[in-house]
Amino acid sequence: MEAASPNQSGGINPPVASDRHVFDFEERITAVDLVTGAVAWKLEPEGTKLLSAPVCVNGTVYVADGALQAFDESTGKKVWTHDPGAYVSMLVVQRGSRLYPQTVDRLAAVPLD
Repeated sequence: MEAASPNQSGGINPPVASDRHVFDFEERITAVDLVTGAVAWKLEPEGTKLLSAPVCVNGTVYVADGALQAFDESTGKKVWTHDPGAYVSMLVVQRGSRLYPQTVDRLAAVPLD
């Protein structure tokens, strides 16, 4: 596996961590294994859509790129896509069994189950 360099993005976005990975994001999301330091997977944006800061909950990584996307934390494979009816510009917070993404005109509530 490819080794990750410190502050790989070199940009303004601080990394986000889960129990197993640290997620570096700027133009793409890079999942780095916390034990080995190896790059586990990379997520490239589709087309010209920008990705939000990731949120990791119970082994699933959520990002916004116009819609809400869910990816398996271990593999980076897409699990599902959710369109709340308005462009999702960023993920705000996870609380309990819900995610609260910010759309262009409102804060949405998306159940995780």
